[in-house]
Amino acid sequence: ECPTHSATTINGSSQASDCSCIAGYENSGGGSGGGQGGNPPTCTACAPGWFKWQPLNNTARCVKCKRDTYVPSIAAASCLRCSALRLNSRSATGSTSLADCVCQRGGYLSCSANEESAVSLSVETAMASSLFQCYYCPQHSTSLANSTDRSACSCLKNADRFHPDDGCSLCRGGEFAPAGGNSSSLC
Repeated sequence: ECPTHSATTINGSSQASDCSCIAGYENSGGGSGGGQGGNPPTCTACAPGWFKWQPLNNTARCVKCKRDTYVPSIAAASCLRCSALRLNSRSATGSTSLADCVCQRGGYLSCSANEESAVSLSVETAMASSLFQCYYCPQHSTSLANSTDRSACSCLKNADRFHPDDGCSLCRGGEFAPAGGNSSSLC
């Protein structure tokens, strides 16, 4: 019989040495398994932020989730895409939570649900939930990466008069404004 978190593809085999680690687990020492004779494998779960998709493979190792993906649990066979639950977001390699999926420059994080459902959550839970999405700043404005509020949006160069609903207005011909303005008139 195969040890925990391993299996065999050899029909009728009852030898533990014919066993290989299943997806989400890597051989952390001990036997070679996989029908190569010797001792059975010692299968260890991939840590959060890591995965192994190859089933019944004792040489494949757990690897970090790629950029823009994450996995919060152990023994993952794949990583989750940030954009599947939080549009327009990115993450670093090896990310372990949806909260690691942050808005890019030119966007901000905001609640996409009604206020009642968001108010009942703690800040940590809310940021790690799909209730919060990344939205683009209004027309002719931008923000720094990882902005968490629409107020982080500011006018681009040669734009002014930030309007919360409409964004910024471009300066008329011959007028100029520095970037980052949100005043009523910079041009």
